Amino acid sequence: MSSVDLQLAAGIATITLNRADRLNALNVALAKELAEVATEAAASDAELVILTGDGRAFCAGGDAQEMAEAADRSAYLRELVGEANRAMIALREIPQPVIAKINGAVAGAGLGLVLTTDIAVAVDTAKFTPAYGAIGLSPDCGVTVLLGDAIGARRARDFLLTGRRIDAQTALDWGLVSSTASAEGLDEAVAEVAAAIRNTGPLAPTAIKTLLNASGTYADRLELERASISSLAGSSFAGAQLEAFVSK
Repeated sequence: MSSVDLQLAAGIATITLNRADRLNALNVALAKELAEVATEAAASDAELVILTGDGRAFCAGGDAQEMAEAADRSAYLRELVGEANRAMIALREIPQPVIAKINGAVAGAGLGLVLTTDIAVAVDTAKFTPAYGAIGLSPDCGVTVLLGDAIGARRARDFLLTGRRIDAQTALDWGLVSSTASAEGLDEAVAEVAAAIRNTGPLAPTAIKTLLNASGTYADRLELERASISSLAGSSFAGAQLEAFVSK
């Protein structure tokens, strides 16, 4: 059975981590498949991507059991994190908007997965923890790179150094997730976010994401905005929307 599932339907690519018996913990096989599936989703004609986990967890981090059983733990971690980094980069570089549908617990590398996405909707029972310190390890999977941007530098240092566990409401208050929903309402909440994104048309969401991820000086980024908005203004969708707006 595949460790990662990809479904393409109605303009949405859904990536599901498929190791429910291991709380979707990352091992080498899953990390390799995730990089491949993310690349496939990026190349598809989907308008947006949803990343989620099977079962009761989103992702419990790296597979601690496999780490403990490895004959050479340092070599195993070098291989695992190398493959996980490929997956994180592939997810981060998906041009379409990516929504994290957080169906349960998030720990360790699972935080890295959440941070690669653009919008995160969490079930209100979800728990979040760095987990690294509990087994004497330092963070990986981009957590030290992206966490400060999401929740603030001081809070990120506190969260990672203490290894505290927080609930979904705290994750929302901190800015780690965008919204929360009940278990019964999670699918609907994610569908509403997806619909809102798609209502902006076939081109604007990817253009917005490209601008947000751009680097360079302020002047450089202003020029990128100018080029983007002028290009979109010539599209049929924007033209129809503008004409409808001014005719109200």
